[in-house]
Amino acid sequence: MSFPYDPNYFKIADPFIKDNENLRVPQIEGYFSVYDHFMIRKKTTSAIVVLPTGERVIIVMGAVCVIKSRVSETLNKYISCIA
Repeated sequence: MSFPYDPNYFKIADPFIKDNENLRVPQIEGYFSVYDHFMIRKKTTSAIVVLPTGERVIIVMGAVCVIKSRVSETLNKYISCIA
């Protein structure tokens, strides 16, 4: 099964985070911490997100990639989507 490639996917994706019952509290808090750092406070410094072992970090990093695609190129150099 393959999906059509859309280079703008992360720019138009609408992540379902806040009331998603399939996510754990640390995952939700991790996403909103990154969102707050880059989108609300407009920080240009690097940010580190620490989650407990077993919290499926890759889910949070996928959501962070959505944020990454929506910020300026200046901020993009500070965000790494590597889990």
